[in-house]
Amino acid sequence: MLNLETIGGTIIEVHLRFADQWLDLYGPGWVDAVVRLYETGFWDFADSDRRGGYSVVLFVPNGERYRHPPRIFTEAIKRTPGISSVQITFHEDLAPELHAIPPAGFRLAVVNGFDLATALSARTRLEDHFVERRCVSFGYADDWKATQGRDHVQAALKGAEQVLGP
Repeated sequence: MLNLETIGGTIIEVHLRFADQWLDLYGPGWVDAVVRLYETGFWDFADSDRRGGYSVVLFVPNGERYRHPPRIFTEAIKRTPGISSVQITFHEDLAPELHAIPPAGFRLAVVNGFDLATALSARTRLEDHFVERRCVSFGYADDWKATQGRDHVQAALKGAEQVLGP
């Protein structure tokens, strides 16, 4: 399998890779067909109902520490029609610099789906969640208050500006 990674239409990495990131996009029976190929040397996979799929990755700048979103949040995204999986791809108990990461960013999540607009929207929901949760450091009393929406983010930024100056 060939993996092409792009940012803004520019190829940033190319390599041979077999990973579990995309298995749900290949359809039912694909893993069994791979096992049979290994065992027998013959490829036998009913591929008549193939659909195009998308794997949309959420990268953020290196160096920040993040926490996993609540399971109920990611499960709600997974239930969205057109989404096949949501993968949170970091260990929250491991320092960011100890993860295997490309120089250009830290990978937080992967959203797989069969509709690109839906997958991009799901990635935005995840990104908003992670950005909002970073505001705990601005003095929220608890995590719940930090996840209640952009008004809290704006209030935290305004409070930080009052303390730190413009």
